[in-house]
Amino acid sequence: MVAVVDKSLVLETEEVFATVELHGKYTRGMMVVDWRNTLGKQPNVTLVHALDTIKARPYFEKMLL
Repeated sequence: MVAVVDKSLVLETEEVFATVELHGKYTRGMMVVDWRNTLGKQPNVTLVHALDTIKARPYFEKMLL
């Protein structure tokens, strides 16, 4: 959530296609990510891989008060 509140904290992202599996054999209700773009669909999700945790620390501390 902190990435939404302060976008400057985001250091690394990746655009991918993802969907929620509703009728799968092995999963149900899970987000499935097309990591290798095998489906060839346009990205619809931005995944955050890295945050500046030092700058984000005040946000987390405020949550605990």
